[in-house]
Amino acid sequence: MPHRVNKKQRLKRARQSSGGRNGGIVPPLQKTRKSPAPRKFLPGPVKRAVVKNGPPSRSMRTPAFQSPKTELEAVTQRFVDLYDFAPIAYVSFGRAGRIEEANLAATELLGEPRDRLIGRPFAFYVADLDLFMRHLLSCRTSQRQVKTELQLKTRKREPVPAQLLSTPITSTTRNGALLFQTAIVDLRQRKRHEQQLAEQARLLDLTNDAILVRDANDRIIYWNRGATKIYGYTPQEALGKVIHNLLKTEHPEPLPKIYQKLLRANYWEGELIHTSRDGSRLTVFSRWALDRDAQGNCVNVLETNNDITARKGTEQALELASRLPIENPAPIIRLKQGEIVTFANPVAKKLLRSFHVKVGDTAPAQIRQLAVTGERSVTEMDFGHRSYQVLVAPVPEGDYVNLYFTDITARKRGEQQQEALYQFAQ
Repeated sequence: MPHRVNKKQRLKRARQSSGGRNGGIVPPLQKTRKSPAPRKFLPGPVKRAVVKNGPPSRSMRTPAFQSPKTELEAVTQRFVDLYDFAPIAYVSFGRAGRIEEANLAATELLGEPRDRLIGRPFAFYVADLDLFMRHLLSCRTSQRQVKTELQLKTRKREPVPAQLLSTPITSTTRNGALLFQTAIVDLRQRKRHEQQLAEQARLLDLTNDAILVRDANDRIIYWNRGATKIYGYTPQEALGKVIHNLLKTEHPEPLPKIYQKLLRANYWEGELIHTSRDGSRLTVFSRWALDRDAQGNCVNVLETNNDITARKGTEQALELASRLPIENPAPIIRLKQGEIVTFANPVAKKLLRSFHVKVGDTAPAQIRQLAVTGERSVTEMDFGHRSYQVLVAPVPEGDYVNLYFTDITARKRGEQQQEALYQFAQ
């Protein structure tokens, strides 16, 4: 292994060999630096150093603006996309009525591809040609939007009710030519809704009850044929009027209290007194149903009024009939101590025979229940297939109860039909 000589030993040997020349001073050894190898440059973009702290160099900055031509093209393309993908059908036709532009919704509505629509007269898709020609003439002579409702026909000849909204524009794609940009509003859904409303209104007109709708300010916005029949006012005379003023309503309690009950329960019913057009006073049984919007606010009130003036007259007639029990055509029964039948007129005897009961026997349980309260009252009950209104008139000093029956079978059937129509109206 060769002997390694360190730096001090080399200096010592150098002094000895020089014999002390230059005063025995030997300059220190200096390190030699190798020159760096030449850099090799490869073809390609020059990568610039990124300065983390400090502003970016000019070469790193984004241009402050784009080319005006590029920006205009981008804006134009955005408007083209808005037009082309709009949910409403749009076409543009010239003075002659030929289609120059059409968006995707128009191709779907008319059932034709765009290349077949362009250049074809729009009248080809209109059922009433005269109506469209009047629309086109109005477009030529007016600087405002022209509206026309007409019937279109698709490629498959399907009718499409629609509304045309045409506005004159200067086309940028047709060398500045004047075009009429037309929105085609599809009215099929609205027409179906109108037909449903018309059908419901027709059904509501079948009832003899007065059915009306009033807004939050009690102004009438719907008035059916039954209301005209009862009160004598036509829809033209009633619409827009405040119902309480028109009919001079007499309420059983203050109106604010009725509204409190209506707002709390969304429903109210009771007897009202109205005055018809000819001045006659009518007693009606009224039902109110409150209609609210999605936020819970009161929007409308549906009101149905059943004329019970005749029923009130029947109750008065029962009072008079109690004076002539034998001749009365309605059943009259007297119960002693609320149980024993002590009197029955000829019509009542027929009624009792259905229970196999005669005068002197204990009354059927259904009839005895009427005399339990011991108070004067009016109630309704069914016997077999017949319905009766019964006036219970106790006579305390005689320890008996008089029962006066009135056959209301026909009226009950009518009320059931009216109730079914009322449920449908709700």
